[in-house]
Amino acid sequence: MSKAKKEELRSAASAPIEEVQKQALPGTVEQIQKAVAKKVQPAKKKTIAGPHAVLDNLLKTMRERNPELLIGRGTEEYIDDVLKIHHFPSGIPQLDFLLSGGLPGGRFIVLYGPESCGKTTVSMVFIAQYLLEHPEEYVLILDAENSVDADWAKQFGVDMSRVIVIPGTMPLEDMATEGVRALRLAKENGVIIRMCLVDSASSMTPAIEVEGKKEGRGQPVIDMRQDSVGTAARKIRRFLSTWCPTVRSLDCATIIISHVTVDIANQGRLIAKGGYALKHFPHAILRMWRKNDQSFEKEIICPDGVKRNIKAGFFTVINLEKTKISKYEGHSIAIPFLVGVGFQTSLALLNSAVGYGIVERSGSWFKYKGESIGQGAQAAAEWLSQNKLKSLEIEQSLLTLMHGGGGPGLDDNAAPEQAADTSNE
Repeated sequence: MSKAKKEELRSAASAPIEEVQKQALPGTVEQIQKAVAKKVQPAKKKTIAGPHAVLDNLLKTMRERNPELLIGRGTEEYIDDVLKIHHFPSGIPQLDFLLSGGLPGGRFIVLYGPESCGKTTVSMVFIAQYLLEHPEEYVLILDAENSVDADWAKQFGVDMSRVIVIPGTMPLEDMATEGVRALRLAKENGVIIRMCLVDSASSMTPAIEVEGKKEGRGQPVIDMRQDSVGTAARKIRRFLSTWCPTVRSLDCATIIISHVTVDIANQGRLIAKGGYALKHFPHAILRMWRKNDQSFEKEIICPDGVKRNIKAGFFTVINLEKTKISKYEGHSIAIPFLVGVGFQTSLALLNSAVGYGIVERSGSWFKYKGESIGQGAQAAAEWLSQNKLKSLEIEQSLLTLMHGGGGPGLDDNAAPEQAADTSNE
C-alpha cells in the first residue's frame, strides 16, 4: 500500500462520523432522524365511527334520495311540527279533557252507539266548534245516510256555506274515491280541509249490493237473496287504508259514525259494525248511549190539541272505549240533551264548574266570582250561553284544574236535578 493511501485512510478514521455519513450517503441522516422521530411519537389511535355517526351518514344518504324523509337525529323541529299530534277542540270541555286536548288531527275517531243517542248531533257540535275557530277553513261530509239536515246543523252554529257534502247516492267504492279526490283537489287549490265526517260507515254499501252482478252481456241483476258475506267489512278496511295517507298528510281529523250490532258470541254485547278495521285504525273510539231522562218537564201541545208535560230531554253518556292518545281510557262523561235544542254544552260546563269549585252554588242560586248568574241550573246555563267571554273563561279555568288533578264528570251534589249516573249500563 502506498504512503498516500495510508494517509487518506488515517484522516478518514479521525473525521467525525457525521461527516463520513454525509459523504457516503448524502441525505440519509435527515431521513433516519425523521423515521426515529416517528417511532418515538405515540401512535395515533384510529377513529372508529360511533353509532350516531353511522346513523347520521345513513340518514344523509336516505334524505338525498327522498327529501321528505326527515325522521331521525337532528330533526327535532320536524318531530315537534309533524309527529306531535295537533288537537281540535270539540266544543265539549269534558271530552277535550278525556282526549288530552280534543279531536286528534290526522287520525280517525269512531263514534258508535244505538239509535237516537246523539251521534250525528254531537258531530255537528264538533264541526261548529271547528268552523268557529278556523274561519277560513272548510269541512267535508260523506253523507252515506242522507241524514244531514241543514236547518238542524245551523242551530248548532254550523256555517253550511263552508261545508262540502258528498251525498249517499253512490256505492261505497265511489264515495271513498270521491272523498279522497275532493281532499286532494282542495289541497291543490289552496282550500284547507282539516275535519271530515263519515255518516255512517255502516250505511256505505258495496257496489255489488247496489248495482248487482252482471250475467253474461246483459244488464246487472240485483238479487236480494244473494249473500255478500264480509264484503262490506273488507271494503271498509280498504276505505280506511286508502284514506289514511291523505288524512295524515292534511292533518285532517276524520270522524266516523257507526251503527251497532249484537255480538251473539259475546253474551249479546253491542259492537260497532264495520269489521275489525274500525277497531284497529282509529286513534279514539267513543261509545255513546242514552242514560236517564232529565228530571224537569216541558209542556207541549200535541197534534190532537191536548197539552201534555213530557220529559224535556235526556243524558248522553260518552265512554272513551279505546285511545292511543290519552291516559283516560274507560272514563265516561254525561252531556245533557234537550229536546228540540240538542246538546246543552253550557249545562254540562256548569255542572263540572260547580264540581270543581269554579262556580258556587247556594241553594238554588249559582254565583261566579260573587256575581249571581241565575236561579236554577237552566237559568244559569242560559246565562253561560249568552255570556261567551265568561263561559270561555270558566272553560279555561276548568281545563286547568282538570289537568292539575282530578277526573272528569258531573258533580252529583252540585246539581242533583241534573246529575247523571255514569256507571256502566
